Amino acid sequence: MAFTPTGSFGVILLNSADVWPAILPPSLLPSQPETLQFLNAGLLLLIALFINIILVKRDLIPNQSFLGALVFILLSWFTPASSFLFYGLLVTLLLLISLNSLMNMYMKSHPYSDVMTATISIGVASFFIPETILFLLLFVWLGFFTLRITAWREWIISIAGILVPYFYLGVYLFFTDQLWLFWDRYVLYIQNYTLLFRPVSMLNMITIVSLILLWLMVFFRVLSGIGDKLIAVRKRMWLVTQFQWAGIASLILLSYRSPMLLPLVYVSLSMMFVFVIYQLKARMLIYEIAFGLFLILAALGRIFA
Repeated sequence: MAFTPTGSFGVILLNSADVWPAILPPSLLPSQPETLQFLNAGLLLLIALFINIILVKRDLIPNQSFLGALVFILLSWFTPASSFLFYGLLVTLLLLISLNSLMNMYMKSHPYSDVMTATISIGVASFFIPETILFLLLFVWLGFFTLRITAWREWIISIAGILVPYFYLGVYLFFTDQLWLFWDRYVLYIQNYTLLFRPVSMLNMITIVSLILLWLMVFFRVLSGIGDKLIAVRKRMWLVTQFQWAGIASLILLSYRSPMLLPLVYVSLSMMFVFVIYQLKARMLIYEIAFGLFLILAALGRIFA
C-alpha cells in the first residue's frame, strides 16, 4: 500500500463500495487484481517513456536524456497501490496522447486530424473518469487560444471528437442490450456526486504539503523564465501549464477518490521540472532539497504502510 493505513487514500480506494470510477458496465472492464497490477506496471512504464519522447521531440530536453521518465517514476511513489489506480493510469495515457496531439498543431494551417485525436482521447478518458471532460474546456479550447486557432472548423471538430467515442460505445451497448445500464450508471454517478474529502494520516498530509510546495516552486520558476525562450518553446510550455490546471481541476472534482488521478498531475510536474533543469538552468539546490524531501516522505509512507 502506498499510503499509511490510518485514514489513507489507499484504504479508501480499496474498501469503499461507492468509489467505482468508471461509468462503463462492469462486464467491459478488467476485474482480476493480479491482472490490474500487471497492467499498472506496464502503463506506468509506457507513460514514463511517452513523456520522455514528447520532451525530446519538442526540443525541451537533450536527445540522450531520460530524466523526464525518471522524474515521473519517482513521483509515482506517492500513489495508492490499489486496483483502482489502473483507471487513473489509463486516463493519464489517453490525456497524454491529447497533449501530444495539441503540441503537433503548432504552425499547422489545417490541424484537423490532431484536433480529432486530442478530443477523441478525452472522450474515451471520460468513460473511466467523467470529470476529465473538463480537459475539453480547460485544455483543448484554451489551447486553441494559445496556438491562435480561431477557425470555426477546429471548434466544431473538437465537439465532434468528444461525441465520436460515445456514439460507437452507444452502438455497441445497444446491440449487446447494455445501453440502458450505461445510461443508468451515468445518471446515478451524477446524482450521487459529492465533493467530500476524507481525513488522512499526518505523514500523508505532510507529504502532500511537500508535493504542493515543490509544484509551486517549479510552476512559478517556469512562469518567470519562459518569456525569454523561443515562441515555439513558450507555447508548448503554456500547453503543459494548461494541461496541469485541467488535471488539478479534475483531481479536485474527484474529491476523496482523487489519488487515482495523481499520475495525471505528475505528468505536467515532471515535464516542468526537467524544463527548469535543462532550459532555465536554475540554481538547483533548493529544487533538489524539495524533491528529495518529497521522495523521503513518500518512501516513509510505503515503509510504514
